[in-house]
Parts: sequence; structure tokens; C-alpha cells
Amino acid sequence: MRSALARALLLLAASTIAGPRPVAPGETQADRSVVAALVKEGNALHDRGDFDAAIAKYREALKISPQDGEVMYEIAFSLEAKKDYPAALEMAEAAARLPKRTRMLPVLLGNIYDEMGQPKTAIKTYRTAISVDPNFFLLHFNLGIAYLRQPNYDLARECLENSAVLAPAHPGSHFQLGSVYRTQGYRVPAVLALAMALSLEPATGRSREALAWIDQFFEAGVEIDAQGNSKITVNPNTPKDEGDFSGLDVLIPMITVSEKLIPKAGGELQGPPQVHRLVSLLQSAGELDQKTLGRGFAAEYYVPFYAELVRNKVVPGLVALALAGSTSSEIATWCAQNADSAKRASGIAARHAWTVTGRPKLPPDGEFTVPPMPTPSR
Repeated sequence: MRSALARALLLLAASTIAGPRPVAPGETQADRSVVAALVKEGNALHDRGDFDAAIAKYREALKISPQDGEVMYEIAFSLEAKKDYPAALEMAEAAARLPKRTRMLPVLLGNIYDEMGQPKTAIKTYRTAISVDPNFFLLHFNLGIAYLRQPNYDLARECLENSAVLAPAHPGSHFQLGSVYRTQGYRVPAVLALAMALSLEPATGRSREALAWIDQFFEAGVEIDAQGNSKITVNPNTPKDEGDFSGLDVLIPMITVSEKLIPKAGGELQGPPQVHRLVSLLQSAGELDQKTLGRGFAAEYYVPFYAELVRNKVVPGLVALALAGSTSSEIATWCAQNADSAKRASGIAARHAWTVTGRPKLPPDGEFTVPPMPTPSR
């Protein structure tokens, strides 16, 4: 099954497709208005989960405008949502044969193929569409998810990095990229990506999952005995092609130990422990020397952003955004106290130049060849 995330993305995209449509040959403006109204009603029904009723509205519209590829897309989308994949595929492929195709159609086609157990065809579909529309982030994102399900983590990572560059305000790209980093042992890049995802989407099921992963990172390799003595174990062989974060890899368990040592020494943490962890690490990440880090996507994409937060003294604001969904009253109080900083951090994220040299670039894939799109009928 495709993830709830991908399903939500399609739902969001579908809600933006309806709108003013040009009058087709043989149609009147009145016909166009009726079609638009029917599609709007269908969208509302789809959003409520009443897919059969939505499809009925779309089919009424298709009777008025039989060659309307956008209406066909809506029908295929609702058929896919109700898991009638063969019918969805038939309608989507019919839409693909028309001269005018909606930008979302290859995304839907790829998802349907994936749901039908045809991952190679899904991957071919996404890659073909990217060769035509390379700056559409959802194509890179869905291709990354398809590779992730193979699993091919290296290719998934590259695709999700492309998606993050093209749509830095899309929380799913950061979340899934953080998930891949975690799986492949990139501990610091994972925290940087997951913190960004949380700042954009702090209160969902996957947000809670991201917070749990971050806690696991800080707890791994730390042993504290009954007398309070601590032992830290660090993996010296963490991968460095995303940037050399070895210094921060050592710092992570030290931050965890400091949560007990600082209060004992009469000092104060930078808020509750979960806050202290993230503020300390993200602050340190933003203070890293780019020359020491070397090349790598995480080093070139995430670190400059955290550096900008450091320069503006709003790292706590980013953490307040990331932890806004916490059920802890102590953390909620801290977040409220840092509301102004959070607002400034959000503004910086919106204005930041999220760029990396040479992106986006479709990764090579020797196993799959790119087929041509269906030739439009005339």
C-alpha cells in the first residue's frame, strides 16, 4: 500500500486542480461553467471520503466534456482512492492519450502502478515525467518513495534530496529524507532533516515518530550506572558522504550526559531535556566550519540554514516550532515563552535560499530504461 503521506499529497494536489478551464471546441461557456461546478462538487465529496458520489459527479461532467483530461484525472484519482486500481489505470491511461494532460497525471499513474504491484513500471513512469518536467517536486518525491520500497536507499536518498531542494516547505520531503538518513546511519543529517520536518509539521503521527527517532539518537551509546557514572560509545565509521559530521556524532551522547551533569553543577539546561538536546545540537550544527564539513548534500543544504538561525539567535525558535505538538505541559510552556523567536525562525525558513550546486539531478538507474509517454491522439 502507498503511504498515507503520498495519499495526502494527491488529495492536496487534486483540490488545487479544479478552477477556470478553457472552453473546448464544440463547447459553450455555459458548458464550461457546469463542468467546473460538477468538478467542484466532486472534489468536496472526495475530500469527505464519498468516492462513489464524487465519481458520479465527475462522470456527469465527462458527458458534457468527453475529451476533458482533467475530469478524467479526477475520476481516476477517486477510483484509485477507493482501491479500484484496474479501473483507475484504464481512466488514467485514457487521459494520458489526450493532447492536454494535467501535471499530476504521471504522479497518479505511477502510484497506481505501484499499488498494483508493478514497481518497475511506476519508476519508469516517474522518471519519464521528470525528463519532461524536472522541477516538479512530487515526481522526485514519489520516485524516492518507490525506490525506498524496493528498497534502494541510495537512489531514494538522491530523489528525496531533489524534492527537498525543489520544495523546502514540504514537510514530507524532510521527513522521508530523515528516515532514509536514519536507516543508512547518518545520525546528524537525520536530526537536521527531521527537525526541519517537525518545524513544518509538529503535530501528526509521523511527527511523533520523528521525535521518537531523535530521542533514540540521543540515547544510543550512553550508559549511566546507579552511581551516576557515564560511559559513552561512539561509532567511528559513520558515513561521511553527506558531510563530515564526526564532531557532532561525538557531541550527541555528550549532550545527553550533560542533562544530568549541568544541574548537578548548579547550572541550568536550555529548557526541558528534549528542548535542551535539540537546541544544543542545532546550535552546534549552525556553528560548524563549512570547510571542515566538506561536500555533501546535508552539509551544503541544511547546515547553512541552521547557521542563519544561529546568526539571528533564533535556534530556540526553530525548536519551539518543532516541539509545538508536544503533549508535555512543561515543553508547551517553554514553546509559548519562545513564540516570538519561533515567528522569526519561520520567516527565515521562508526566505532562506535553499540551494545546492547541481540540483536537481535525476540519479542514474541502470536497471530501468525510460519509455516514451503515450502519443497523444488527435
